[in-house]
Amino acid sequence: MYSLPPVNRSVKEGVTENNSIKLDVKARDFENLLYLFYDAPYEWLPTVVDSAIPMWESVLHLADMFDMHEVKVVALHALGRPGALADVHKIALYNEYGIARSWANSAFTRVCTRTDALTGDEIAELKPATAAVLRRAREALLRGMKLGTKAHTAERIQEVVNKNFMVSG
Repeated sequence: MYSLPPVNRSVKEGVTENNSIKLDVKARDFENLLYLFYDAPYEWLPTVVDSAIPMWESVLHLADMFDMHEVKVVALHALGRPGALADVHKIALYNEYGIARSWANSAFTRVCTRTDALTGDEIAELKPATAAVLRRAREALLRGMKLGTKAHTAERIQEVVNKNFMVSG
């Protein structure tokens, strides 16, 4: 449909049932998108049900794939609710879909300031460059504490996060 004209001009994509338009989309993802459009009792609630997270992620995937900005905003609102996603998963989605950093800023801050280092599974979920930058930011904060700073202020933490992630948004 969106490619070069077919070599055999007598058969066009989407004209007949036997030659339908192929979207290269998982059926479940498309069902979730249709559910959002037609059946979802969606409201701008402060929480999201855990079982709905995969649905919102598939809606986000298709919204990004088909450049549906408004649908992407709704999916990001649902997935961005406090506690909806693990911090590292939120950062992975930020990377995968080119989301404004402000959407995942609190996740960056929590990962950089938590006591535990990234686990092997978390590193595998992130892009290598992102895992390396998270490690570098954590080290900068830890090094500052060892050099005599008793605790970091919110401003200092934000400064380190901004310096290491240098992404606007």
